Amino acid sequence: MHPRNGRSGRIGVPLALLLLAAAPLAAHADEPRYGDSTWVAPYPVADSTGDPTAPGPRVSEPKGEPVGETILRTPFRIIGLPFRALFAGFEWLAGVGAPHVFEPHVRVGVHLPYATISPTFDYTAQTGFEPGFSIHRAAYREDIPDITIHGSWSFKDQRRASFRLRVGSDSLHWNGGLFARYRYTPTTRFYGVGNFTHGDNRSYYLAEKGEINAFMAKHLTKHATVRLIGGINSYASRHSYNGTPPLEQNFAPSTIEGYGHDSRMVVFGANGEWAKLNRGPDPYAGVYVRGEIQRYRSLNGIDVQYVQWDGEVRGYIPVGAQRRVLALRAVYEAANPDAGSNPIPFDRLPASVDDYRFLAYHGSQFRDQQVGVGQIEYRWLVFPPTVQMYALAQIGEVAPSQRLMRMDDIHESYGGGLRYFGPNGGWVRGQVVHGAEGFNIGVDIGTGF
Repeated sequence: MHPRNGRSGRIGVPLALLLLAAAPLAAHADEPRYGDSTWVAPYPVADSTGDPTAPGPRVSEPKGEPVGETILRTPFRIIGLPFRALFAGFEWLAGVGAPHVFEPHVRVGVHLPYATISPTFDYTAQTGFEPGFSIHRAAYREDIPDITIHGSWSFKDQRRASFRLRVGSDSLHWNGGLFARYRYTPTTRFYGVGNFTHGDNRSYYLAEKGEINAFMAKHLTKHATVRLIGGINSYASRHSYNGTPPLEQNFAPSTIEGYGHDSRMVVFGANGEWAKLNRGPDPYAGVYVRGEIQRYRSLNGIDVQYVQWDGEVRGYIPVGAQRRVLALRAVYEAANPDAGSNPIPFDRLPASVDDYRFLAYHGSQFRDQQVGVGQIEYRWLVFPPTVQMYALAQIGEVAPSQRLMRMDDIHESYGGGLRYFGPNGGWVRGQVVHGAEGFNIGVDIGTGF
């Protein structure tokens, strides 16, 4: 065999195979290889003006919607059709205005070297329009505390003031601080005590509350946190001078435990939370659990001692896709007096307010030693990426003891509305809810469920 031919025989076959393998690549070199796990979107270099976090063409858009997905979406597309015309500009308005009004990225106000002074505004039907101010000193290092001071005065003479100091260590995963608050409200609503109060019995009294607390928290894991808390507080109730009718007109003051008196107490306890959510703070899958227990003991001779505890469980389940979420929530709070203790003052009893609100009824309409609420919501995205519609059903009840909590006595709420979730974790909900006493229409702004 000729040496040259022999050398060609050893090299020619691999070279031919390489050319054959490269031919299809050359033919399709300009075609995007979407969906190919070996293809990686170009990453901008350090001096590039591109945004490294911007989504790239890593996968191709689906060619069509699955039949099952179409079946699930159709009823809600029909329901949402008239709302698209009514709220055509809602997404634009929410995207432009709401992030700056409800959760601004930068505080609006006077920026001083060490703090920012900002105006605040609040409004509720109970207190009216309430202008105020906030002074915030942000923490830039672990050895600099975060401090916030707030004060406000409403047109119905409500006065509020608060002070918060927080320090912490990111490396040691702990934080602690002080929190003090004072609130003077001459238009506090009262409907009675028990599970069978009615909205027509609304009356008013003056509530004055002050407290100072210290806390320390430790992040055990990225999912779990525990806190120790302790402090002193004072509650007082008196005749209202700015609400009609006053409490004395509808109720006999002698039948309302603690009315007209002060109750000063020391409190200490602990709480903890555990969360396994796919994302926060607006998850579509996962579980959240919270619990707290506190011990109260009177300081001014009223001889009241009791233990208060509360717990909460939330669950989020996607229904076929991330745009549809089944959200469930159950909360329970109890105040159990010690044997031989005098009754707990009425203004310290658990009530249907804030996280425990019965949605089709007035806030604080129900109060007793036990309160429980169960709620389910079905949410679906109608204006991507932040506006949802939702339908809800809720049950709630108060009772003097756990054994007297009965399904026959629950208060039901049904309804729905629109939910906008802002970029910094705040939400705005506009909803219409119906219960045994009629419809309740309102707008809520805050964070939470």
